Amino acid sequence: MTLRFVQLAARDPEPLRREPYDRWLTLDGDPTLLFFRDKGGYLLRFLDVADFAIDLAGRIVACTPAPGITDEMVADLYFNQVIPLIMGHDGELVIHASAAAAEGAAIALVGSTGRGKSTLAGAFAQAGYPFLTDDGLILDLVGEGYVVRPRRPILRLRADSETALLALPEAARSAAGEFAKCRIAASAEIPFQIDPVPLSAIYILREPAGREDVAIAPLSPAAALSELIGHSFMLDVEDRPRVRAHFNRLAELAVRADCHTLDYPRRYEALPSVIDAIISHARSRGTDL
Repeated sequence: MTLRFVQLAARDPEPLRREPYDRWLTLDGDPTLLFFRDKGGYLLRFLDVADFAIDLAGRIVACTPAPGITDEMVADLYFNQVIPLIMGHDGELVIHASAAAAEGAAIALVGSTGRGKSTLAGAFAQAGYPFLTDDGLILDLVGEGYVVRPRRPILRLRADSETALLALPEAARSAAGEFAKCRIAASAEIPFQIDPVPLSAIYILREPAGREDVAIAPLSPAAALSELIGHSFMLDVEDRPRVRAHFNRLAELAVRADCHTLDYPRRYEALPSVIDAIISHARSRGTDL
């Protein structure tokens, strides 16, 4: 996919007198991203962070950050949110998920922002299983199964996860609310998977229930589809032909992929045992692990 990215000078966002046709919400129900139609294209407003104007005909994305927003923050939004939305619009299958490669196959971790998928990807990498993506899982249907494409060799972790999990020097971080994370580049200690690998299984992170053990439960194709719809990238929810094609791609994924729910102790010291439990479960399913 070829796009031209332009970053404009920072300024306060202009008031918009029209209603968005879609919005993304935090787990608390607060809006973080508003979708508008604009001059034959689209305007994505990440509240208090940046506007991204998308010209699909010209394949140009122009970003106007808010004052005080760093270039790193802009890059994270562009690569992890804007590009996956455009890829989904173009007909590719992209899911809100992190992923790690274990024994030549991908374990996908699907969940809303704040559910712990990046922390789990970091824990996998720290245990010697390279991460494939921090967010924006790209799946290509090859034969009877799926292949996962690697993305950026960067993990974004909240400050507490970065400190407790990786024990690295304090990283620069902005005060941009929902999107404030530390950026951790791949290294020998946090390896990155550079080659595509087949998908082993999808684990959908449940809302924490205060468990002290790891709970993994299978999902029927119908239940998996319901979950995947809520964690996919869709630029225009009012474009009926694209919505139909998008639904069909997700339905095929729900049928073909091994999908499960996952809950686990939300304690950093428990992460090694959580990783072991996920690996053991994937092996027991007779997947590619």
